[in-house]
Amino acid sequence: MSDQSSVEYIGYISDTSRSERNAHARNFDDYSSVFGYNEKNLKGKFILDVGSGDSDFAQKASSLGAKVARLDPKYRPRPTQEELTEKPYLNDPYLGLPSNTEKAAAGIVQELPFKDGSFDETVANTSMYWVEKGISQSLAEMLRVTKPGGFVKIYPAFFTSNDTNMGKSDFPLGAKLVDYSGVRGKTLVIPKGEATDSNQQKEEINKLTGMVKFTNMLPSLPA
Repeated sequence: MSDQSSVEYIGYISDTSRSERNAHARNFDDYSSVFGYNEKNLKGKFILDVGSGDSDFAQKASSLGAKVARLDPKYRPRPTQEELTEKPYLNDPYLGLPSNTEKAAAGIVQELPFKDGSFDETVANTSMYWVEKGISQSLAEMLRVTKPGGFVKIYPAFFTSNDTNMGKSDFPLGAKLVDYSGVRGKTLVIPKGEATDSNQQKEEINKLTGMVKFTNMLPSLPA
């Protein structure tokens, strides 16, 4: 697990990132819909957006008093002048982040380049189904960088169990599915508790990954 004292934030997004994201799920309104955000509860929060792609969530949230760090494996540094001479198309604004680029970092969810307890909330919007290996490690990392009392939120998610008699206390780590919008499907919410035995947490994470699945089959939006 990474515990770096500093992070090299970059402000450039690769041309492949846009084509690999669900366009309708990448704007501020959609983040608010699936994570329950509003002007009141965003203010003062520091949020990590995992797999942020070309979303405008960071810009809009910052205007409401939040801070958002964006992480995506497709981000890369801005091109040098030499690179622009050889590849002028790299200067196309379409390929760049629109603004507030100082908190965009390249990286993967299995090895987050942030200190323990850095964020109030760590979220992933239509990005976790891209993780083919290391789901347990990914959840462990998201919990690691989240402050005690904070939350990890992942959309969309489904419990694989059909047992409707299961209570909230039966889910590992106190996890639950929350339907914030009533029309977009459910979000996995994992509260970050106080310091716990690492072996016990690992066991509970492994149990949770056997009970939940992430999918790119998003529900149809109303006309």
